[in-house]
Amino acid sequence: MDKVKSIVKDAMVMILSEQDIEIPDVEQTEIYGVNGILNSLAVIRLVVEIEERLLNDEGIAVNLTNENSFHLEKTPFKNYSTLCSYIKKLI
Repeated sequence: MDKVKSIVKDAMVMILSEQDIEIPDVEQTEIYGVNGILNSLAVIRLVVEIEERLLNDEGIAVNLTNENSFHLEKTPFKNYSTLCSYIKKLI
C-alpha cells in the first residue's frame, strides 16, 4: 500500500472512531454525499488530519480544499478511492 493510501486509511479510521462509527472496510465506505457516513464537520476534521499527516510524515504541504471541493456531484471526498486519487493529483 502506498503512503497516501495508508495515511488516508489511518486518518479515516481515527475520525470514524472519534464519531463512534464502526465500519468493517474503510476502503469501501462512502465518506461524504447523499449516502456518506460523515457530516461536513467530520469531513473537515478528516481533511485537517490528512493534511497534518502528509506534512508531518512526508514533508508534503498540501491544501485539500478549495471552492469546488464540497460540491456533491464532483467532490473528491466521496469515498476512499476518490480521495486518494485527488491527493495524488495534488502532490
